[in-house]
Amino acid sequence: MLDAAGLTVTTQALNVDQRRAPLGVGFHPYLTLGTIIDGFNLTIPASSYVDLAGSAGDPTMVPVSKTPFDFTAPCRIGSTQLDIAFGKLVRDDDGRAVAVVDDADRGRSLRLWVDDAYRYLSTSIGDMKAG
Repeated sequence: MLDAAGLTVTTQALNVDQRRAPLGVGFHPYLTLGTIIDGFNLTIPASSYVDLAGSAGDPTMVPVSKTPFDFTAPCRIGSTQLDIAFGKLVRDDDGRAVAVVDDADRGRSLRLWVDDAYRYLSTSIGDMKAG
């Protein structure tokens, strides 16, 4: 649904079997403010990221603190390249985890939020880079 509040995507699934049917759903929207993003700020409300090359080759959660993946406060994107999943999302009072791309020079921003049904935010940054 698209309205004044933005775009809302809702997913419903119905298992008609009597046995449990595990289900995973994810979305990978391509969001842009229409220009090179190097000068923008990025905020991602996550205290960890998924390290796919963890011990014994198993994915592990790694704290973002003091890493290049710490976007818990607004950080300039600059030369950052991301293709990573963030976890342990920090949520607001409504249960939403809100990621923000902010173009302060032009007074524009883009907000993407997920509710508590989603445990991860997958982020790719690289297509709208200067270099």
